[in-house]
Amino acid sequence: MLNVRLFLPGMGWRLFLEWWPVAVPASGEAGVDIFLVLSGFLIGSALQREIATTGGIAFGTFCLRRAFRIFPAIVSAAIATAVKNLVVGEPLECPNAAWSRNAVMFNNWPGAPVTCLGHTWSVALELQLYLATPLLLWASSVSHALLARLLPGSKVSAASVTAALCLGIWLACAALRLQWVNAARGSNLDTMALYFSTHFRCATYVAGVLAGVTIASLDPKDFAKAQPPWIGVLATAALSTSFVVVAFACFVGADLSADIDGLVVARYRQLAPGFAALHQAFLRPLFGAALGCIMFLCAVGLAPLTRAFLAWAGWRPLAGLSYSMYLLQYVGFPLLEKPFLSWVGHSLLVAPLWLGILVAYVAVALFIIAAVPLAFLNYALVELPGIAAGKRVAEAIGSVLAALRRRHSAAGEEATGEASEERAGFDLEGGSGSGRHLEVEAKAFAGGRVAAAS
Repeated sequence: MLNVRLFLPGMGWRLFLEWWPVAVPASGEAGVDIFLVLSGFLIGSALQREIATTGGIAFGTFCLRRAFRIFPAIVSAAIATAVKNLVVGEPLECPNAAWSRNAVMFNNWPGAPVTCLGHTWSVALELQLYLATPLLLWASSVSHALLARLLPGSKVSAASVTAALCLGIWLACAALRLQWVNAARGSNLDTMALYFSTHFRCATYVAGVLAGVTIASLDPKDFAKAQPPWIGVLATAALSTSFVVVAFACFVGADLSADIDGLVVARYRQLAPGFAALHQAFLRPLFGAALGCIMFLCAVGLAPLTRAFLAWAGWRPLAGLSYSMYLLQYVGFPLLEKPFLSWVGHSLLVAPLWLGILVAYVAVALFIIAAVPLAFLNYALVELPGIAAGKRVAEAIGSVLAALRRRHSAAGEEATGEASEERAGFDLEGGSGSGRHLEVEAKAFAGGRVAAAS
């Protein structure tokens, strides 16, 4: 969770001792998991539909469009951060010696040097998972083909195989987390590895992929209509459980690695070591599974009220600006929130707790408000042109490749025709067989070569 002491120097320790009132605005870590689940859902469903439509995935096009979507905004955020440093008289953060890690997107690995835009570690994590998703679906296709050969009468669908692989990855991630937590008991291992590392954070993304692939492989309307009445009861129970898990994760922190106070967590582990270990190992994967369950139930029409709330048109502008808001959050911070907190922080030392709570919520609101104007400019001037450029470049490369394939196919047809004529003429001159036999043989030969070329 966000370290409230950094933002409320006077009231901070009192809020730590009674931190529950500010748990929601302080649970910024939950936003990363929400982004991961949403990204997995969108990428997984899009690639599954592409496979159903074209029979495969254009991996080069996929990577190219992701690069144009992600990197221009990171460059502009680095420039904005440098300008902010100059304006407020701070040392220049961007670019620095570790700036290249933002470009290769490995700045979430443990032991990575501190780079400007350090919060882009989550963007690096998402990009790594983006690139792994087509490989996951390819492995699913291969596994499905092998299964069909081994069990010819099997009716297992490719989407079911993908779901099984996603579930296996989710379980593997949870098992790795549990192993790490057990190894860390009684030692001083860095808990940040659990927070940043890809293999410890991929469960939430995979939960989104599972939900997206499942939705893309069925008709949500038919699914909702074809189910017996007891499915509604089961869906209500699943939805309620999911909301409880989400609320608990936001309230107490998903894995205690970005916690509000080390002393509180140490006391927690001392009083309930077994429960604390399970909490640290499994709550974050369960948080992703709960969000994926909510999205699935909304998509198939089994959670109409939640779906209506999430489909509210007012969320769309924030969703569009969310990436730029995340990148530019610390550029806008000195404009509104920091002066506000510097003004009121120390005066809250003897103030009632409710006033400190109110200040915490106001500070979070100012944090968001300060990022919106900059995010809008970045979205309009950088993100949208980058997305459009990525689409145009991908289409241009696709057109060039298609032209090369057509030229290669035409050359193959021409070469096949010449070879067939030479072979037929040779056989006629040599008197080996009838003319009808030679004609059929030449056509079959030419047809095979054309099919191979195409």
